[in-house]
Amino acid sequence: MRRAGYCLRAARPGARGSGGAQRWPDPPETQLEQELVALIREQIGAVACFRHAAVVARLPKTRSGKILRKTLRQLADGEDCPIPSTIDDPAILDEIREVLRRRQIGQAFENPAATNQS
Repeated sequence: MRRAGYCLRAARPGARGSGGAQRWPDPPETQLEQELVALIREQIGAVACFRHAAVVARLPKTRSGKILRKTLRQLADGEDCPIPSTIDDPAILDEIREVLRRRQIGQAFENPAATNQS
C-alpha cells in the first residue's frame, strides 16, 4: 500500500526567542503547507509524495513526552484508533481529527461522500 505524506505541525503562537523578541511570525497555514511541500521535494525528491501539512494546537504525547506517531497515522488512515493508556490528554485526538476533517487530509477524510455511503 502506497502512503501519501502528511505533516502535523504543533503551533506555538507568539513563540519568543532570547531577549523576548518574537522568533518569526506565524505564516498562514496554506503558505506553510506550500513551503514544506517544496522543501521536501527539493531535499528528498518528488518520490516522497509529501502533499499536505496541517497546523494543530498540540501533538498527542505520552506522559513521558513521546509523540504517538502510530496513533496519528491511524487517525489519518481512518482506522479504529484505541486511546492509548499512556496518553497525556486524550482530548487532543478529537482536536486533530477535526483539523484533518476540516482540511480533508488523510485517507479517512479525502472523499467524505465515500465514507458517508458505507
